[in-house]
Amino acid sequence: MGGAAIETARRLAEAAPEAEVACPICANTMKGASLVKHLDGKHAQMDSLPTRWRGTDHASQLTALWLGIASVALGAAGVALVPGYDRLILGVAVAPLLVAMGLAMASFAEKLPAALELKGDALELTTLFGLRTRRLRLPPKGIQIGQLRIWTESPVGGVNHVERMMGRYLRLSGEGSTLIIGAPKGTNMGKRWGSEGFTHGPKRQYWHINVDRQALVHLEYHLAARGGLQARS
Repeated sequence: MGGAAIETARRLAEAAPEAEVACPICANTMKGASLVKHLDGKHAQMDSLPTRWRGTDHASQLTALWLGIASVALGAAGVALVPGYDRLILGVAVAPLLVAMGLAMASFAEKLPAALELKGDALELTTLFGLRTRRLRLPPKGIQIGQLRIWTESPVGGVNHVERMMGRYLRLSGEGSTLIIGAPKGTNMGKRWGSEGFTHGPKRQYWHINVDRQALVHLEYHLAARGGLQARS
């Protein structure tokens, strides 16, 4: 299927020689007329795109939050219901709370590994050290792009938080499953593909995995090869 993605890029470039396109391999942006020469020259030995991408786990921040809340609730309930065993109960509750704090810190610092992989007719996300998987059948029923943001404390007095842009996202949805893939930079998808294939979504604070821009371009062409995106007319 990786070879089909490259052929999709060639057809796109040949159909729109003056349009701005991204190389499906290195993700550099150029005119369509230049892309064919670029592929035949610089990437002549490449006949397929990757089908697996490594990134960092961003979704476990929410898992850590719920684990921390459950730990506090467990400790409070145990102390109230079983008097006389306060230290033992609190000791048991502290262990998952420490795990939750560690997960949250590692996820926020982008230190937890994660991976995306094309497997047959599905895209699979693996997070939490391989313990959690999320699977989405392709082509997706919905494709959405937009901005990522977080709220940070402001050094300016009188203002509690300021909005900080974190990059762009690609949101794929279908059959009860959703994948939100973040990257520091977007791919200018709207300049290559028809708007009937995707929508512009709201700013988001939650996403599942961080990858680089090159991985987003790879995914874009894989989606197009599977009919998820159509060339802009």
